[in-house]
Amino acid sequence: MKRLTVQLIIAILLTMSGIVLLFSGFWIDPALEEFTYSRIAVENALDNTPPAAAKTALNHLVTYLLEPLRKFYKSPVAILSGYRSDAVNRLAGGVVASQHRKGEAADCYVAEGPEQLLAALQNSGLPFDQAILYKRRRFLHLSLKQFGRNRMQVLVYMICVICLFPGCGLRRNIRQSEQYGYNDSVVFI
Repeated sequence: MKRLTVQLIIAILLTMSGIVLLFSGFWIDPALEEFTYSRIAVENALDNTPPAAAKTALNHLVTYLLEPLRKFYKSPVAILSGYRSDAVNRLAGGVVASQHRKGEAADCYVAEGPEQLLAALQNSGLPFDQAILYKRRRFLHLSLKQFGRNRMQVLVYMICVICLFPGCGLRRNIRQSEQYGYNDSVVFI
C-alpha cells in the first residue's frame, strides 16, 4: 500500500508538470485527458480539446501500442506530448500532416534513453506506424494508425551540417549517393 501511495504521489507531480506516466498496468487518467495538456496551449490560451475521432485514436494508440510496450519494457514511460490541435501543433513546430493532430502519436521519454525504448519496441513485435528517434532531444516519437496500413517505419532524426566547398568533390559525391535507395528499415532524416 505504501509503494502504491508513493507511485501515485510521483504520478500526480509529473502530471501537474505536464508529463503523463504509464505504470502498473493502468493510466493515471482513464479518460486520457493528460494527452491534451500542453504548455504551449496554456501559455497561449488555446483550446487543445481533441474531437471525438482523435479521442478514439488516442484510446487505440494507448490500448494497442503504448500500454503493451510499457508492459514489455517493464519500466515507466513518460508521455511528453500527445494530441495537438492545429494551433498548438503550429506553435510546437510540428508538420502540417502530424499524427499528433489526429491523436495517433505520442512523444515518449524513458530515463534510460530513447534508444532503449526503441530496442524494446523492435523486440516486442508490436505494430506501429512510425518510431522516430530524436537522439539530441532524448525522446521517441511513436505512432499507430487506427485505420489503414501501419508502415513499421523506424527513423532517426539527426541534425547534420555540411559545408560544401567548391572544387572539393564532395558535391559530386553527394549527387551520386542521392541516386541510391535504401533497403534497411532505419532511415536517417
